Amino acid sequence: MLSVLPQVPLVLESSLPASEIAARIEARRVRFGLFRSGISGRATPERVTLFVVNRFFHNSFQPCLYARFIPSASGTRLEGTFRIHTFVRFFVYLQLAICVFLGVAAGTVQMPDAPAERARVIAFLVGLPFLCAGFAWFCWFLSRRDMSRIRTFLMEVVA
Repeated sequence: MLSVLPQVPLVLESSLPASEIAARIEARRVRFGLFRSGISGRATPERVTLFVVNRFFHNSFQPCLYARFIPSASGTRLEGTFRIHTFVRFFVYLQLAICVFLGVAAGTVQMPDAPAERARVIAFLVGLPFLCAGFAWFCWFLSRRDMSRIRTFLMEVVA
C-alpha cells in the first residue's frame, strides 16, 4: 500500500525477556515536565511507544516508534515502525480529503472565462493537496535525527 506519510521500519534482537526490556525502558524514559528533554513514551511487555521530547519546542509531525515484542528462540525481538502520531496522521488525511473535495467541487462549478484566471484556479486546486502533504514531509524531515536518538536509546536499553 502506498502511504502518503513516511514510515520507517525498526527491528532489534535481544536476549532479555520482554518484561525486563519494558521495565528498563520505563525506568530510563523521561516523564513530562517543564524544561525536560529526552526519550518519553510507554512500554508494556506487549507494546512500546516512544518519542523524543524537546526542551524548547514541540513538533507534532515528529516520528514516534510504535513497536511490539515478539518472543524468539534467542530471547525477544522488537519489531515496529517510526511514523507520525495516529491523531496527527488522521488530521493530515482529513485535510488532504478536504483539499481533494474542494478541487472536485470547484471543477463542477463554473470556472472563470479568462484562460489566465482558469489556469490560476486549477493550479491552486491541484497544488493544495501537494502543499499539505509536503508540509507534513518537511516537518518529518526536521525531526529526522529523532529516529536515531530513539534507536540509540533502545540499543543501550537492550544491551
